[in-house]
This record gives sequence, C-alpha cells and structure tokens, in this order.
Amino acid sequence: MKHIHNLYKLLILFCATFLAQNAVAQVEGNKYLMIDENSKVSTYGADITAKTLKESNASGYYNGISYAFDGNTGTWWASSRAGTINVDIDFYAYRTIRAFHFLSGGNTQEREDELHVYSSKNGYTWDFVESFAGDRTVQQHDYCLKNAINTRYLRLQIVPGRSDYALAMNEITLYSDVVDYSNVTIHHKAAKWFDLRSNISEAAKNMDTFNDETAWYSGPKGDIQASHVYMDTIYVHKGTSVTLAVPDRLSNSSVVSYQRWYSYRTDGTFRTQNTGSDEVWDLLTPAGTTPCRFANGYVGIYRLY
Repeated sequence: MKHIHNLYKLLILFCATFLAQNAVAQVEGNKYLMIDENSKVSTYGADITAKTLKESNASGYYNGISYAFDGNTGTWWASSRAGTINVDIDFYAYRTIRAFHFLSGGNTQEREDELHVYSSKNGYTWDFVESFAGDRTVQQHDYCLKNAINTRYLRLQIVPGRSDYALAMNEITLYSDVVDYSNVTIHHKAAKWFDLRSNISEAAKNMDTFNDETAWYSGPKGDIQASHVYMDTIYVHKGTSVTLAVPDRLSNSSVVSYQRWYSYRTDGTFRTQNTGSDEVWDLLTPAGTTPCRFANGYVGIYRLY
C-alpha cells in the first residue's frame, strides 16, 4: 500500500482511451530493465533436474522438467510434488545469466509466488544471488537480475502460493542481457484523435468534452498533443494509506498496442533521485507486464501498483 504524507494533486496526461485501474504501492529498485530478446541462453545438452527441498524427484510423471525448457509454449512441466521445487541446471560450461522469462501454468495455484536464484561452482555448494516476488494473477513474468552472473550451475528455487500447491510451467527462458531505454526520448506526433473523430457523428462527438478545435496544448517543455486528461485531488492524513485509481487502456480498443503516461507538469517521468537497489526509483510502477521508461515518459503499461 502506498503511503502518502502530504497533499498531492495528481494530474496525468494519457495518450489512450482508458478505464480505471489501481496503483497501490511503490516498488524498490529499477523495474524498467527489459530482456534483450537476442540474448537467449541455450539449455541444449544441459542437465536439468527438479527436486523438492528434501531431494525427492519432482520432474513429473508424464510432463518432465525438460518440457519447461524445450522452446515450445504448448508443452509444460507439471511437478509431481507439491511445495517448493529446486530446478537445477548444469550447463557443462560457464554461461552468463541476467534474466528469466516465466510462462507459468494456466491455473493460479500452479504459478510461482516467489523465485530465488542461486549459482554454484561445483553443483553442491550454492551461493544466493537474488530473490523475486511473483504475481500469481498473471501468467507471464520477466525477472531481471541486478547484475549478470557467470556460472556453470544455476538453481531456480520456485515457491508456489501454498505448500500444498504443485507447480506447473509452460516455459522458462534464460537470457544473458537486458536493455535500458531511459536515455531514449519519445517524440510527440500529431494527435490521431482528430483523424478518427472526423468520421464520427456530431451526436457521438457531443458525448465527450474533446476539443475539436485545438490539436496542441502548450506544456511546460513545449507543445503537447491533445489527449484525454484524468484529474484527481487526493487528501490523505500523514501515515495513512490510499489506493490510487489510475486510467488504463481498453482491452478491446485500437490502443492496446500503445500507451504513454507521464507528468503533465514536467513533461517527464515520475523518476525519483534514488539509485539504491532497496530504494524506490519511481513513484508509480507498472505491474503485470514489462513497460519501458524513456527519458520523458513511460510506454506499454497494462496496470499500475
């Protein structure tokens, strides 16, 4: 839950048709690193096992652990044991690992609630690398390590939501690199709403307050394209909590593939000055998918938390 200690007036300008979603927390660390799709790490020829914390085999009777690494999203590993599972990989050579993509099971109880990453030099003594919290309400997750590791042995300790839940994974993909778009600037383009609205009736136009006369508005750092504006004034007592309702795109709309949000006052991001891994880097952070943080805004947001 996001804690607010002062009076905030939230004014966010969106380039999308929207519904309300909730923004309910801040997240520590840099959550805007994206997987480099060109850096897949092959597991061909690797020895992959799945075992419980007591070393019992959990590979699956008919759907073994190898199916989670076969590059086929139509196959899956179904754990033969409930509870936490250690997926150990021996590459037989040193590999650089920086990120993971999980396509988890179709049911929420089959998905990971936590992920703990370990590496080893001999396959017996394991060094902790990093932990991640999962979100079982969504099927796909990207997990990016703060720093790349170079290892022969990799352990993915996958924790379900409850000890009596058995995990299932359609696909786990490993990557050696990530990309960061924080220095790339988004360029304003002419608002498409004017072209779209030229084909609708006057009755339809009268259903909203869109200004059909002005294509651009003067912003703090230059002209801003006309768009929907969502304004809210929030009063919160010090030390109390509040859930922020933030607009989102319609799933059946033409804007599914694109959404930008940014500070109307600064024409920029909600980036803080923090840089530590245990500090909040952004005042609001998306959940459920991996968006980009550009130099002057965010793109590709599904919902916020």
